[in-house]
Amino acid sequence: MKNTTVRELIDSGKYGELADYFWTFITEDHLNSPLSNYGYEACGFEEALERCEELARCGERQQYPKECEVHFDSSETLEKYEHPGQFTYNIYTRQEVYQCHELQEAKLIFFPRSCETELTKETGKAFALIIPGGGFARQWTLIEGYAIAARLNKLGISAFVLLYRTAQDGVIYKALEDMRRAVTFICENAASFDVSTTSYIMGGFSAGATLAGLMASDNLGYKAANVATQSCADSNLHISNLPKPEMIFLGYPAQRMDLFYNAWKNAPEGSEAKLAQEAFLRRLIKPVGFPSDVKDHESESDSKLHKSASDGKFHITKADIAPLILEDHISRETCPPLFITACEDDPVVPFINSQSLYDKAQSLGIPAAARFGATGGHSFGLGNGLEVDGWLEDAINFWRQNH
Repeated sequence: MKNTTVRELIDSGKYGELADYFWTFITEDHLNSPLSNYGYEACGFEEALERCEELARCGERQQYPKECEVHFDSSETLEKYEHPGQFTYNIYTRQEVYQCHELQEAKLIFFPRSCETELTKETGKAFALIIPGGGFARQWTLIEGYAIAARLNKLGISAFVLLYRTAQDGVIYKALEDMRRAVTFICENAASFDVSTTSYIMGGFSAGATLAGLMASDNLGYKAANVATQSCADSNLHISNLPKPEMIFLGYPAQRMDLFYNAWKNAPEGSEAKLAQEAFLRRLIKPVGFPSDVKDHESESDSKLHKSASDGKFHITKADIAPLILEDHISRETCPPLFITACEDDPVVPFINSQSLYDKAQSLGIPAAARFGATGGHSFGLGNGLEVDGWLEDAINFWRQNH
Protein backbone atom coordinates (compact mmCIF):
# COMPACT_ATOMS: atom_id res chain seq x y z
CA MET A 1 0.00 0.00 0.00
CA LYS A 2 2.79 2.45 0.79
CA ASN A 3 3.91 2.37 -2.87
CA THR A 4 0.41 3.19 -4.10
CA THR A 5 0.18 6.63 -5.67
CA VAL A 6 -2.33 9.17 -4.53
CA ARG A 7 -4.06 8.98 -7.91
CA GLU A 8 -4.39 5.19 -7.65
CA LEU A 9 -5.79 5.57 -4.16
CA ILE A 10 -8.42 8.05 -5.24
CA ASP A 11 -9.37 6.07 -8.36
CA SER A 12 -9.62 2.72 -6.55
CA GLY A 13 -13.29 3.24 -5.68
CA LYS A 14 -12.76 1.68 -2.26
CA TYR A 15 -13.35 4.84 -0.28
CA GLY A 16 -16.54 6.28 -1.74
CA GLU A 17 -17.09 10.00 -1.58
CA LEU A 18 -14.43 10.31 1.12
CA ALA A 19 -11.77 9.88 -1.58
CA ASP A 20 -12.91 13.08 -3.26
CA TYR A 21 -11.35 15.07 -0.45
CA PHE A 22 -8.13 13.18 0.38
CA TRP A 23 -6.37 16.30 -0.86
CA THR A 24 -7.98 19.49 -2.16
CA PHE A 25 -6.48 21.49 -5.03
CA ILE A 26 -3.99 18.68 -5.54
CA THR A 27 -1.37 19.09 -8.25
CA GLU A 28 -0.06 16.49 -10.69
CA ASP A 29 3.21 15.98 -8.83
CA HIS A 30 1.36 15.01 -5.67
CA LEU A 31 -1.20 12.90 -7.54
CA ASN A 32 1.58 10.77 -8.98
CA SER A 33 3.57 10.44 -5.75
CA PRO A 34 3.49 7.25 -3.65
CA LEU A 35 2.15 7.42 -0.12
CA SER A 36 5.63 6.56 1.17
CA ASN A 37 6.71 10.08 0.18
CA TYR A 38 4.47 11.48 2.90
CA GLY A 39 5.53 9.32 5.82
CA TYR A 40 3.13 6.41 5.46
CA GLU A 41 3.57 4.91 8.93
CA ALA A 42 4.08 8.16 10.85
CA CYS A 43 1.06 9.94 9.41
CA GLY A 44 -1.35 7.11 10.14
CA PHE A 45 -2.36 6.42 6.53
CA GLU A 46 -3.24 2.79 7.19
CA GLU A 47 -5.56 3.63 10.08
CA ALA A 48 -7.20 6.43 8.11
CA LEU A 49 -7.75 4.32 5.00
CA GLU A 50 -9.16 1.40 6.98
CA ARG A 51 -11.73 3.69 8.58
CA CYS A 52 -12.60 5.33 5.25
CA GLU A 53 -13.10 1.94 3.61
CA GLU A 54 -15.20 0.76 6.54
CA LEU A 55 -17.47 3.79 6.29
CA ALA A 56 -17.72 3.52 2.50
CA ARG A 57 -18.95 -0.06 2.65
CA CYS A 58 -20.98 0.13 5.83
CA GLY A 59 -24.27 -0.21 3.91
CA GLU A 60 -26.04 2.19 6.20
CA ARG A 61 -25.05 4.96 8.56
CA GLN A 62 -23.92 3.57 11.89
CA GLN A 63 -26.36 4.24 14.70
CA TYR A 64 -28.41 6.67 12.61
CA PRO A 65 -31.78 5.94 10.91
CA LYS A 66 -31.83 6.69 7.17
CA GLU A 67 -35.02 8.72 7.51
CA CYS A 68 -33.61 11.29 9.96
CA GLU A 69 -33.15 14.80 8.65
CA VAL A 70 -30.51 17.44 9.24
CA HIS A 71 -31.93 20.87 10.03
CA PHE A 72 -30.35 24.28 10.21
CA ASP A 73 -31.88 26.90 12.50
CA SER A 74 -34.80 24.49 12.95
CA SER A 75 -36.43 25.83 9.80
CA GLU A 76 -34.80 24.38 6.69
CA THR A 77 -33.87 20.84 5.78
CA LEU A 78 -30.40 20.99 4.29
CA GLU A 79 -29.66 17.36 3.69
CA LYS A 80 -31.44 14.05 4.08
CA TYR A 81 -29.82 10.68 4.61
CA GLU A 82 -31.25 9.53 1.29
CA HIS A 83 -28.68 6.84 0.62
CA PRO A 84 -26.19 4.89 2.69
CA GLY A 85 -22.58 5.93 2.80
CA GLN A 86 -23.14 9.69 2.66
CA PHE A 87 -20.87 11.50 5.08
CA THR A 88 -20.31 14.92 3.49
CA TYR A 89 -22.52 17.90 4.30
CA ASN A 90 -22.71 21.45 3.06
CA ILE A 91 -22.71 23.89 5.96
CA TYR A 92 -24.36 26.78 4.15
CA THR A 93 -27.94 26.83 2.94
CA ARG A 94 -28.80 26.50 -0.72
CA GLN A 95 -29.93 30.11 -0.81
CA GLU A 96 -26.62 31.29 0.59
CA VAL A 97 -24.76 29.24 -2.00
CA TYR A 98 -26.94 30.69 -4.78
CA GLN A 99 -25.95 34.17 -3.62
CA CYS A 100 -22.28 33.29 -3.20
CA HIS A 101 -21.16 30.21 -5.11
CA GLU A 102 -17.82 29.83 -3.36
CA LEU A 103 -19.66 28.86 -0.17
CA GLN A 104 -20.19 25.40 -1.67
CA GLU A 105 -16.49 24.73 -1.01
CA ALA A 106 -17.16 24.69 2.75
CA LYS A 107 -18.19 21.24 3.94
CA LEU A 108 -18.09 18.91 6.90
CA ILE A 109 -17.06 15.28 6.61
CA PHE A 110 -18.63 13.20 9.36
CA PHE A 111 -16.81 10.33 11.06
CA PRO A 112 -19.24 8.71 13.53
CA ARG A 113 -17.65 7.09 16.57
CA SER A 114 -16.94 3.39 16.19
CA CYS A 115 -18.37 2.55 19.61
CA GLU A 116 -19.48 4.09 22.88
CA THR A 117 -16.76 4.11 25.52
CA GLU A 118 -16.31 5.51 28.99
CA LEU A 119 -14.96 8.63 27.31
CA THR A 120 -18.19 8.96 25.30
CA LYS A 121 -20.26 8.85 28.49
CA GLU A 122 -17.85 10.94 30.54
CA THR A 123 -17.91 13.79 28.04
CA GLY A 124 -21.62 13.65 27.27
CA LYS A 125 -21.09 12.59 23.66
CA ALA A 126 -18.83 15.56 22.98
CA PHE A 127 -17.65 15.84 19.38
CA ALA A 128 -14.38 16.90 17.79
CA LEU A 129 -13.90 19.37 14.95
CA ILE A 130 -10.68 18.79 13.00
CA ILE A 131 -9.15 21.34 10.62
CA PRO A 132 -6.44 20.17 8.20
CA GLY A 133 -3.70 22.48 6.97
CA GLY A 134 -2.20 23.29 3.60
CA GLY A 135 -0.99 26.88 3.73
CA PHE A 136 -4.48 28.15 2.81
CA ALA A 137 -3.70 26.96 -0.72
CA ARG A 138 -5.07 23.41 -0.30
CA GLN A 139 -5.91 20.90 2.43
CA TRP A 140 -4.02 17.74 3.39
CA THR A 141 -7.22 16.08 4.55
CA LEU A 142 -6.07 12.45 4.62
CA ILE A 143 -3.07 13.15 6.83
CA GLU A 144 -4.36 15.94 9.04
CA GLY A 145 -8.06 15.14 9.05
CA TYR A 146 -9.07 11.55 8.37
CA ALA A 147 -6.22 9.94 10.33
CA ILE A 148 -7.05 12.02 13.40
CA ALA A 149 -10.78 11.33 13.04
CA ALA A 150 -10.18 7.59 12.72
CA ARG A 151 -8.19 7.47 15.96
CA LEU A 152 -10.79 9.56 17.79
CA ASN A 153 -13.54 7.22 16.55
CA LYS A 154 -11.77 4.30 18.25
CA LEU A 155 -11.70 6.33 21.46
CA GLY A 156 -15.47 6.84 21.27
CA ILE A 157 -15.52 10.37 19.88
CA SER A 158 -17.46 11.35 16.77
CA ALA A 159 -15.43 13.71 14.62
CA PHE A 160 -16.06 16.20 11.86
CA VAL A 161 -13.36 17.21 9.38
CA LEU A 162 -13.77 20.74 8.07
CA LEU A 163 -13.20 21.65 4.44
CA TYR A 164 -12.90 25.43 4.33
CA ARG A 165 -12.34 27.95 1.57
CA THR A 166 -8.75 28.17 0.30
CA ALA A 167 -6.68 29.27 -2.71
CA GLN A 168 -7.75 32.93 -2.70
CA ASP A 169 -6.12 36.19 -1.70
CA GLY A 170 -7.20 37.20 1.79
CA VAL A 171 -9.02 33.93 2.31
CA ILE A 172 -8.28 33.48 6.01
CA TYR A 173 -11.24 35.57 7.15
CA LYS A 174 -13.53 33.51 4.93
CA ALA A 175 -12.03 30.34 6.38
CA LEU A 176 -12.64 31.67 9.89
CA GLU A 177 -16.25 32.22 8.92
CA ASP A 178 -16.48 28.64 7.65
CA MET A 179 -15.09 27.37 10.96
CA ARG A 180 -17.64 29.33 12.96
CA ARG A 181 -20.49 28.18 10.75
CA ALA A 182 -19.33 24.58 11.06
CA VAL A 183 -19.67 24.69 14.85
CA THR A 184 -23.12 26.25 14.54
CA PHE A 185 -24.19 23.62 12.00
CA ILE A 186 -23.10 20.69 14.16
CA CYS A 187 -24.73 22.07 17.30
CA GLU A 188 -27.99 22.82 15.48
CA ASN A 189 -28.06 19.25 14.13
CA ALA A 190 -26.60 17.50 17.17
CA ALA A 191 -29.59 15.19 17.64
CA SER A 192 -29.24 13.80 14.11
CA PHE A 193 -25.51 13.21 14.58
CA ASP A 194 -26.03 11.86 18.13
CA VAL A 195 -23.54 14.29 19.65
CA SER A 196 -23.69 16.97 22.33
CA THR A 197 -25.22 20.33 21.52
CA THR A 198 -22.58 22.24 23.48
CA SER A 199 -19.60 20.06 24.41
CA TYR A 200 -16.80 19.79 21.90
CA ILE A 201 -13.08 19.92 21.35
CA MET A 202 -11.36 21.13 18.24
CA GLY A 203 -7.94 21.17 16.69
CA GLY A 204 -5.97 21.84 13.57
CA PHE A 205 -2.62 21.49 11.89
CA SER A 206 -0.35 24.13 10.37
CA ALA A 207 -2.73 26.57 8.62
CA GLY A 208 -5.63 24.61 10.12
CA ALA A 209 -4.07 25.23 13.52
CA THR A 210 -4.03 28.94 12.68
CA LEU A 211 -7.81 28.76 12.38
CA ALA A 212 -8.39 26.48 15.38
CA GLY A 213 -6.11 28.62 17.51
CA LEU A 214 -7.91 31.82 16.56
CA MET A 215 -11.10 30.31 17.97
CA ALA A 216 -9.40 30.86 21.35
CA SER A 217 -8.57 34.51 20.68
CA ASP A 218 -10.28 37.51 22.18
CA ASN A 219 -10.51 39.34 18.85
CA LEU A 220 -11.54 36.62 16.36
CA GLY A 221 -12.64 33.70 18.54
CA TYR A 222 -15.85 32.13 19.73
CA LYS A 223 -16.94 35.25 21.63
CA ALA A 224 -16.09 37.64 18.82
CA ALA A 225 -18.02 35.43 16.41
CA ASN A 226 -21.32 36.77 17.69
CA VAL A 227 -21.39 39.49 15.03
CA ALA A 228 -22.38 39.75 11.39
CA THR A 229 -19.57 39.04 8.94
CA GLN A 230 -19.25 39.80 5.26
CA SER A 231 -18.32 36.76 3.20
CA CYS A 232 -19.39 37.75 -0.30
CA ALA A 233 -20.74 40.90 -1.85
CA ASP A 234 -24.28 39.51 -1.82
CA SER A 235 -24.11 37.40 1.33
CA ASN A 236 -24.21 38.92 4.82
CA LEU A 237 -23.93 35.95 7.16
CA HIS A 238 -24.67 35.91 10.88
CA ILE A 239 -22.83 33.54 13.20
CA SER A 240 -23.95 33.62 16.80
CA ASN A 241 -24.04 31.83 20.14
CA LEU A 242 -20.93 29.72 19.72
CA PRO A 243 -20.18 27.52 22.72
CA LYS A 244 -16.66 27.61 24.14
CA PRO A 245 -14.47 24.69 23.08
CA GLU A 246 -13.51 22.51 26.03
CA MET A 247 -9.99 22.07 24.64
CA ILE A 248 -8.09 23.06 21.51
CA PHE A 249 -5.23 20.94 20.19
CA LEU A 250 -2.77 22.51 17.78
CA GLY A 251 -0.28 20.72 15.56
CA TYR A 252 2.67 22.87 14.49
CA PRO A 253 0.53 26.04 14.49
CA ALA A 254 1.38 28.96 12.23
CA GLN A 255 0.57 31.76 14.65
CA ARG A 256 3.55 34.13 14.75
CA MET A 257 2.58 35.92 11.56
CA ASP A 258 5.13 38.60 12.33
CA LEU A 259 7.85 36.02 11.65
CA PHE A 260 6.43 35.24 8.22
CA TYR A 261 6.14 38.98 7.56
CA ASN A 262 9.77 39.56 8.56
CA ALA A 263 10.93 36.66 6.40
CA TRP A 264 9.15 38.20 3.41
CA LYS A 265 10.36 41.71 4.19
CA ASN A 266 14.01 40.68 4.55
CA ALA A 267 14.24 38.25 1.62
CA PRO A 268 16.04 39.50 -1.52
CA GLU A 269 13.77 40.89 -4.21
CA GLY A 270 12.84 38.27 -6.79
CA SER A 271 14.20 35.40 -4.72
CA GLU A 272 12.33 32.12 -4.32
CA ALA A 273 12.03 32.77 -0.58
CA LYS A 274 10.51 36.20 -1.23
CA LEU A 275 7.95 34.83 -3.67
CA ALA A 276 7.02 31.91 -1.40
CA GLN A 277 6.42 34.15 1.62
CA GLU A 278 4.49 36.62 -0.52
CA ALA A 279 2.20 33.86 -1.79
CA PHE A 280 1.42 32.80 1.78
CA LEU A 281 0.87 36.37 3.01
CA ARG A 282 -1.43 37.09 0.07
CA ARG A 283 -3.65 34.24 1.18
CA LEU A 284 -3.81 35.88 4.60
CA ILE A 285 -4.34 39.48 3.64
CA LYS A 286 -5.58 41.14 0.48
CA PRO A 287 -3.28 44.03 -0.40
CA VAL A 288 -6.30 46.33 -0.61
CA GLY A 289 -7.19 45.92 3.07
CA PHE A 290 -9.35 43.95 5.44
CA PRO A 291 -12.86 42.56 5.27
CA SER A 292 -15.50 44.85 6.73
CA ASP A 293 -15.66 43.12 10.11
CA VAL A 294 -12.00 43.82 10.93
CA LYS A 295 -11.49 47.24 9.36
CA ASP A 296 -10.84 48.72 12.79
CA HIS A 297 -7.39 47.11 12.82
CA GLU A 298 -6.26 49.19 9.85
CA SER A 299 -4.62 52.51 10.64
CA GLU A 300 -5.15 55.63 8.52
CA SER A 301 -1.59 55.42 7.21
CA ASP A 302 -2.06 51.76 6.28
CA SER A 303 -5.27 52.62 4.46
CA LYS A 304 -3.51 55.27 2.43
CA LEU A 305 -0.76 52.80 1.58
CA HIS A 306 -3.29 50.27 0.32
CA LYS A 307 -5.11 52.84 -1.77
CA SER A 308 -1.91 54.13 -3.31
CA ALA A 309 -0.49 50.69 -4.09
CA SER A 310 -0.98 50.91 -7.83
CA ASP A 311 2.54 49.91 -8.85
CA GLY A 312 1.63 46.24 -9.21
CA LYS A 313 3.78 45.21 -6.27
CA PHE A 314 2.62 43.45 -3.14
CA HIS A 315 2.14 45.83 -0.20
CA ILE A 316 1.43 44.73 3.34
CA THR A 317 2.22 46.14 6.78
CA LYS A 318 2.74 44.65 10.23
CA ALA A 319 -0.57 46.18 11.24
CA ASP A 320 -2.26 44.01 8.62
CA ILE A 321 -1.08 40.77 10.17
CA ALA A 322 -1.29 41.88 13.81
CA PRO A 323 -4.83 40.52 14.39
CA LEU A 324 -3.62 37.05 13.37
CA ILE A 325 -0.80 36.73 15.92
CA LEU A 326 -2.61 34.39 18.30
CA GLU A 327 -0.39 34.81 21.35
CA ASP A 328 -1.08 38.55 21.36
CA HIS A 329 -4.83 37.99 21.62
CA ILE A 330 -5.37 35.32 24.28
CA SER A 331 -6.42 35.76 27.88
CA ARG A 332 -7.00 33.53 30.87
CA GLU A 333 -10.66 34.58 30.94
CA THR A 334 -11.43 33.54 27.36
CA CYS A 335 -8.89 30.98 26.14
CA PRO A 336 -9.78 27.26 26.46
CA PRO A 337 -7.10 24.78 27.59
CA LEU A 338 -4.46 24.41 24.86
CA PHE A 339 -2.49 21.34 23.83
CA ILE A 340 0.35 21.85 21.36
CA THR A 341 2.50 19.38 19.45
CA ALA A 342 5.40 20.15 17.10
CA CYS A 343 8.95 19.18 16.21
CA GLU A 344 12.03 21.37 16.47
CA ASP A 345 13.21 20.48 12.96
CA ASP A 346 10.00 21.60 11.24
CA PRO A 347 11.17 23.09 7.89
CA VAL A 348 7.83 24.78 7.08
CA VAL A 349 6.48 26.38 10.26
CA PRO A 350 9.37 27.40 12.55
CA PHE A 351 9.21 25.64 15.92
CA ILE A 352 9.23 28.98 17.73
CA ASN A 353 5.56 29.35 16.73
CA SER A 354 4.66 26.47 19.05
CA GLN A 355 7.16 27.15 21.83
CA SER A 356 6.28 30.82 22.00
CA LEU A 357 2.53 30.14 22.22
CA TYR A 358 3.05 27.52 24.93
CA ASP A 359 5.23 29.90 26.96
CA LYS A 360 2.69 32.72 26.60
CA ALA A 361 -0.20 30.51 27.71
CA GLN A 362 1.77 29.37 30.75
CA SER A 363 2.66 32.94 31.69
CA LEU A 364 -1.02 33.92 31.56
CA GLY A 365 -2.15 30.98 33.67
CA ILE A 366 -4.03 29.34 30.79
CA PRO A 367 -4.09 25.54 31.16
CA ALA A 368 -1.59 24.32 28.59
CA ALA A 369 0.34 21.16 27.79
CA ALA A 370 2.73 20.26 25.02
CA ARG A 371 4.34 17.29 23.34
CA PHE A 372 7.44 18.44 21.49
CA GLY A 373 10.05 16.38 19.66
CA ALA A 374 13.54 17.17 18.43
CA THR A 375 12.90 15.48 15.07
CA GLY A 376 9.81 14.63 13.07
CA GLY A 377 9.48 17.51 10.64
CA HIS A 378 6.19 18.95 9.43
CA SER A 379 2.79 17.40 8.67
CA PHE A 380 3.35 14.26 10.74
CA GLY A 381 -0.33 13.69 11.54
CA LEU A 382 -0.59 11.07 14.29
CA GLY A 383 3.20 10.95 14.55
CA ASN A 384 3.42 7.16 14.83
CA GLY A 385 6.96 6.04 15.66
CA LEU A 386 8.21 9.59 16.17
CA GLU A 387 9.22 11.25 19.43
CA VAL A 388 5.74 12.76 19.57
CA ASP A 389 4.04 9.36 19.16
CA GLY A 390 0.94 9.28 21.37
CA TRP A 391 0.41 13.03 21.38
CA LEU A 392 -3.30 12.68 20.56
CA GLU A 393 -3.90 10.36 23.51
CA ASP A 394 -1.98 12.83 25.68
CA ALA A 395 -4.24 15.61 24.42
CA ILE A 396 -7.37 13.60 25.26
CA ASN A 397 -6.08 12.89 28.77
CA PHE A 398 -5.31 16.59 29.17
CA TRP A 399 -8.89 17.36 28.13
CA ARG A 400 -10.26 14.89 30.66
CA GLN A 401 -8.20 16.48 33.42
CA ASN A 402 -9.66 19.88 32.59
CA HIS A 403 -13.17 18.73 31.68
